[in-house]
Amino acid sequence: VNDAIFQYALGKPTQFLVVDWEKLIMTLGESSSYDRRFWYAAKAPFKPSFLDLYAKEIAKIGRALRGKNKKCLVLDCDNTLWGGIVGEDGLEGITLDRNEYPGSAYYDFQKSVLGLVKQGVVVALCSKNDGKDVWSVLDEHPHSLLKREHFAAYRINWEDKASNLESLARELNLGLDSFVFVDDSDFECDLIRQLLPEVTVRQVPKQLSEYPRLLRVEGLFDKLTHSDEDQTRTQMYRNESDRRTHAELFQDVESYLGSLELRADIHPVKEHEIQRVAQLTQKTNQFNLTTRRYTEGQIRAFAEDPDASVLALSVQDRFGDSGLTGVLIAVREGSRIRVDELLLSCRILGRRLEHAFVHESIDRLGQRWGPDEWVAEYIPTSKNDQVARFWEQFGFTGSDLSDGSRRYLAETNQLKIDPVPFISIAIGSAQR
Repeated sequence: VNDAIFQYALGKPTQFLVVDWEKLIMTLGESSSYDRRFWYAAKAPFKPSFLDLYAKEIAKIGRALRGKNKKCLVLDCDNTLWGGIVGEDGLEGITLDRNEYPGSAYYDFQKSVLGLVKQGVVVALCSKNDGKDVWSVLDEHPHSLLKREHFAAYRINWEDKASNLESLARELNLGLDSFVFVDDSDFECDLIRQLLPEVTVRQVPKQLSEYPRLLRVEGLFDKLTHSDEDQTRTQMYRNESDRRTHAELFQDVESYLGSLELRADIHPVKEHEIQRVAQLTQKTNQFNLTTRRYTEGQIRAFAEDPDASVLALSVQDRFGDSGLTGVLIAVREGSRIRVDELLLSCRILGRRLEHAFVHESIDRLGQRWGPDEWVAEYIPTSKNDQVARFWEQFGFTGSDLSDGSRRYLAETNQLKIDPVPFISIAIGSAQR
């Protein structure tokens, strides 16, 4: 029966997600999950402890669907990534041994962090320490699973950690509400809770045997889908750091952008990209005009509909591949085209790629469908203020709706969209 339910749900991915009750029962144990008296009295066999765990699993799914999952994990070092203080105990004196407790607890915690890195979570360091001591552990300790290349950014200094977290948020272009901060210190954890209440703080538990599962229990980083690009996200952020260093060589933005050798590939979404596109709709908040969240099945339905189009934007420059970072979904409605969704990853903002994307997409869809009119929307959230007037620069006229959103209209001959001269565009095999 369970297998039949699972297969049925797989066949209707736009409607169903599966919560594995068997896994929950294995977590709790049968005696903590069932009460057969409830079954015979009311045909409701589950104990409150099971229902509580089940509700938490549903909450994880809801959080992921709404793009509320966390994106960045910030870690202290001493007594967080290893036991002891490396500056005092030395490389040989810290506890980080896979075979001996308590070092094995820190080792297994590092293993869980490494798993998050592979899932695309951005991981950073924030430690009051000497940099050379920290890097000596990560580079040289035989039991350190985490290495220098696993961290997208770091603040290893003697400044207060609240200021360092704010600095990391600016560097990574992520909101503080997407951060999870882990530290062993009562003082540091309380400081962040007081000064940066939007940051989720988790303290190293006093009972170290609970530490390896600290980041798994609540599912703070859970996502509904995982893509190939998740595994390269840390390198993409490191490439972004190289771009900032390069930018310091230029006096004006246009010269800097021209030097990047930007290449934008705009194309109909491919089958192997559907997972990534769905993921972007679920987690992109800042440059997102409508913030509609879609599953893989819904994206596939758009892609297969002759009256709809899903266009993907992939970006490269002289420093590397930023991957699939933009999505435009359009629907033909008679003689008009409605832009259902337009989003870009915050990683690529500030390079006028959004203008190039809109220019090429409208040109391509216009040639395909020949519309008389275009319709677009802006649905406000707490995070997308920056795109409130986005459509107005292209010749769209907006009108406010009663729910606070804004509807935009433009006749095809009124559109004002110019190409971006320093971005080369590839569509299919053509490039310009």
